[in-house]
Formats: sequence, structure tokens, C-alpha cells
Amino acid sequence: MNFLTAALLLATIPSVIAQASAPTNTWTRLPPSYFLPSPNCTIDVTDGTSFGDVTCTINGIISPEDAIVSMAIKAYGCVSDYDSTLFDDTAVTAKTSQAIGLNTFEAVANVDPSSGYEGEVAFCVRIDLKDATSSETMMYRSEKIKLTFRYDGYFEVKGFQTTEFDGIGQLQ
Repeated sequence: MNFLTAALLLATIPSVIAQASAPTNTWTRLPPSYFLPSPNCTIDVTDGTSFGDVTCTINGIISPEDAIVSMAIKAYGCVSDYDSTLFDDTAVTAKTSQAIGLNTFEAVANVDPSSGYEGEVAFCVRIDLKDATSSETMMYRSEKIKLTFRYDGYFEVKGFQTTEFDGIGQLQ
């Protein structure tokens, strides 16, 4: 390498370094944050009009404004659909579900005791948090519910138990 070639090479190095270190204006869009806390499920046995209503409330949801929160009633294993024939046709239906503000969701499952079934009714309340643009489930929570009915001349909820679902469910 002669003197002229070496001088030209050294003269171009600062511009190569300047180009490599120049800031770019390319922005990377991060995925939105999703967080769905565990539900708190309760039953109110004092109100005679809503016997069998199991209310599951989730507070502290983190999601984009257009995210979709929904609920479904599943079998006790929290994967397959609820089968009322296992409990002498005791129907369990999604009575209401509503978003309250941007970070609270309330789901009400109604257990209809009119079949006269006496014993334990077991089911699962599943709450999904979905992306609005793709309808893909980003997170879900499930709560296992057991109600024990007894009829002794009057209607009584003998027992109420919830268990947080711990496992990997099948997305549908």
C-alpha cells in the first residue's frame, strides 16, 4: 500500500464511523401489556331472588382500552363445556358479564336449583382477556365452583367452595 492509498483510507474512516453511530429514526412498537388477576367469587344467599348466583369479580385488569373481556361456564376441569346431565339437569348459565370501567370485570353465573337436584354441583367460571384486533386470548383465569344443595321443606345452599384453577387449559 502506497502513501496515497493509506491517506485516502484514513480520510474515509471518520465518515464511516459517523454513519455507523448516527441515530436511526426507526421505532419498534412493543406489544401491549395484558394482566388478568385471579377472580374473587362469592355467593349471596340473603337475597331470595338471586339464589344460586355466583358473582366473580376481577379487579386490577391491565390491557389496552379495546381489549375484550368475556366469560364462559365450563365443566369442573375448566376445559370442556359444562354438562347439566351430570347434575340431574341443573342448569348453570352465564347470567351477566360486564366491564366496570377499564380495570374491573364482573361475571355472574346462575345455578338454577329448580331441577330439584340435591347434592353437589361442580363447574368452572372461565374469564378470557382477548386482543380486540385478532380475538386471540392473551390471558385467562378460571375458578372452580362447588355448590351443595339441600332441600328440607325450604331451599338452602349447604356449602360453597371455590378453588383457583391451577394448570394449563385448552384454548378454544
